[in-house]
Amino acid sequence: MKLTRDQNDRIRLLLLVDESGIDLHSVERGLVDTSDYNLAIEASMAASDDVGKRKEIERAKRETQWRLEKGYYQGRPPYGLTFDDAGERLVPGDKFDTAVRVLVLRDADYSYWEITDELEPAKSTDGRILDRREQYEKFR
Repeated sequence: MKLTRDQNDRIRLLLLVDESGIDLHSVERGLVDTSDYNLAIEASMAASDDVGKRKEIERAKRETQWRLEKGYYQGRPPYGLTFDDAGERLVPGDKFDTAVRVLVLRDADYSYWEITDELEPAKSTDGRILDRREQYEKFR
């Protein structure tokens, strides 16, 4: 049962509900006995889960910041590109030639529909390739 996002608020709310004599209902449990110590244990376990999650989020933020400071690519690689063996920088992938062909056809004044008819990527993918032209140009 998740009452609040914050661990302290959750514990305060359970105490307030118990002290006020308010009936607490859960979809999973029905009427909840707030004087039941198992509920307090569950709240404590949920609180420790919160602490662990917050630490994990902070670690991920530090890792992302470190990668950005090092100039490493952050995020999912664009169509036709992949990560190098170290997982740090973008390099041409299996579909790189197709991505370059999208650029060539658009430069030749093909419409998005004509490019989609001739090549594999969807029209929306073609648009993202064109929006990221400079990333592909680095490898041509």
